[in-house]
Amino acid sequence: MADQLLVYHGIRRVGTLTEEYDGRIAFAYAPVWLDDERAFAISVSLPLVPGLDAGRAEHAFFANLLPEGNLREAVARRLGISGSNDFALLRAIGGECAGALTILPCDTAPNPEIGDYERLEPGTIARMARRYSVLAEVTGQHRPRLSLAGAQDKLPVKLDDDGSVWLPLEGAPSTHILKVPSRDFKHLPANEVLISRLASRLSLVAVEIELLCIEELEIAVVRRYDRTVTDGVIARLHQEDMCQGLGLMPGRKYEQEGGPGFGDVWSLIRATSSDPLADAVQLLRWLPFVLLAGNADAHGKNLSLLYVRPGVARLAPFYDLICTRVYERVDRLLAMRVGGQQDPGLVGLRHWENLAAQVGVGKHLVLREVEKLATEMPTAWEDVVQGYVADYGDSPVIQRIRRAIRKQCRRTLELLRRTK
Repeated sequence: MADQLLVYHGIRRVGTLTEEYDGRIAFAYAPVWLDDERAFAISVSLPLVPGLDAGRAEHAFFANLLPEGNLREAVARRLGISGSNDFALLRAIGGECAGALTILPCDTAPNPEIGDYERLEPGTIARMARRYSVLAEVTGQHRPRLSLAGAQDKLPVKLDDDGSVWLPLEGAPSTHILKVPSRDFKHLPANEVLISRLASRLSLVAVEIELLCIEELEIAVVRRYDRTVTDGVIARLHQEDMCQGLGLMPGRKYEQEGGPGFGDVWSLIRATSSDPLADAVQLLRWLPFVLLAGNADAHGKNLSLLYVRPGVARLAPFYDLICTRVYERVDRLLAMRVGGQQDPGLVGLRHWENLAAQVGVGKHLVLREVEKLATEMPTAWEDVVQGYVADYGDSPVIQRIRRAIRKQCRRTLELLRRTK
């Protein structure tokens, strides 16, 4: 008999995952879910219909819940399983994922939402962070079943009002994500806090993020937008990233590798959002923002749909906002093209006009937004830095980001005006 896992939303069974003989993951909605008037399709790519399907979208949706890259390999080694085995990884760590779904073995029932937790002392967090292996170290210990997509080392936790940090056990829900320092990219947590605050300062809806300093280590603390807390009870909100919504595997998150382009994201949001006009405005700010802020790694998995309540979908707050231009090892070419152009130093009026035509928006609206952001960003940056230094002190990354932003804003304005 084929191996199976069960998918839950809270305590309600959503469906079944089946590992096919060729390694593909098939998914079928449970009859009890299909008959429930509260049921919803878990993805734009997985319509609410009966029957087992082992197509690309089914495997892709669940594979996109897993860690990537070196982090995935470290977790797999810790568990003693193959890093390429999506099904085995989901079995081991699918209890607390992005969004509202819980994936459990057939002989395991879902926990109540209050869950169980183990306190993490600051010294313990610091020791794991210094070994650059926080997710891998807790995986397989005691009863954690934690999964977070992406390649950066991070840990889902419950953060109490008194500042105490708790590790979720057996799939209990978390409230925050700790993003620890990187071995390869210096001051990455400070970088993310600064750029996220810059986005908020420029009227983009970004995640709430703070910096936690433990034993001279900087750790970014991100409030999960896919969790709510009411009277001490944590509830999960469903979400899906653009690769999930478009039925693409995580290895295809970059446009040049067949991943989502801006037009794909735009079409999906316009077709799905419960407030498509407001979300379209945010998208039209996001693309020039990531270019001007020097973020070449803004790909399809950095944008998500959040289901704020049944039947109501919105563009999720922007996350994973950093300035990659300060790191020499990161490709400077854009993960998502602007009007066909991937080189941020060459994106000019023609490319923004191409983008406007691609998504059916007036070119003057797009150009006005780009010029406004490029003009305001350097001043907004100084405001953000002033607040950051007051909160956390100076950081070596501030001056490097400042140079990158000023250079890109100046270059963008030159190209816009040169071709007018």
